[in-house]
Amino acid sequence: MKTKHWIIALSIFITSTAAAQQDSTVLDGPFLQYFPDSSVHISGQYEQGKKVGDWLSFHKNGLLESMQQWRYGVLNGISIQVSDRGNVRSQLNYVNGELHGEQRYYFDYGRLERLEHYDMGVLDGEFVKFYNHGKKQEEAFYVDGKKTGKATWYFDKGEPSIEYDYVNGLIEGKMTSYYKQGGIKTIGEFANNELNGAYRIFFEDGSIKQEGEYKNGKKDGLWKTYDESGEVIEEVKYKNGEVK
Repeated sequence: MKTKHWIIALSIFITSTAAAQQDSTVLDGPFLQYFPDSSVHISGQYEQGKKVGDWLSFHKNGLLESMQQWRYGVLNGISIQVSDRGNVRSQLNYVNGELHGEQRYYFDYGRLERLEHYDMGVLDGEFVKFYNHGKKQEEAFYVDGKKTGKATWYFDKGEPSIEYDYVNGLIEGKMTSYYKQGGIKTIGEFANNELNGAYRIFFEDGSIKQEGEYKNGKKDGLWKTYDESGEVIEEVKYKNGEVK
């Protein structure tokens, strides 16, 4: 009986010791990680094994690589990434580990590349993408992660290239594309993300070049092609995208 009690006591001691050793490995307090040359690579703080406060990382050349704000192991606040040349690459905002609010992404030389807005991890709000010389490339609006309303793409000098209307992430309604000089190139109608309805192509002077209809993304019915004087030069009938 004494032997049995001794075994039980020993078992409890071993278990307690193992638990204590496990607890002792939980990081708590300042944290530093170094490069082989002894310069600081990462600097931060742990509290009961979880990241807290500002965490910094550095490039080998000593310049800041990133700065993140943590709250008990979860990203909360600003998060910045920096290139090894010292230019900010991204400036993000987190709430409870989710992207929230305005997010900015930059080209390596520092010019703004993309501007986004999030609502707790989901794209929601203004979205703008830029060319590397600073002009807008794309402009749209998101609601609950889906494009909604008018979205516009631009030529590299800032003139509109094409415009779509979105509903719940799908192209719905009018589509208009433009020549670089500014005149309308095409006008079409979309339904459920496919061309449906009248479609017209124009010459640069604004006169009609071709017209017809689409049905479920395919040419359907009579299509007419015109010369620049307005004379019909070709008529073709389609059904389900194929010439009849």
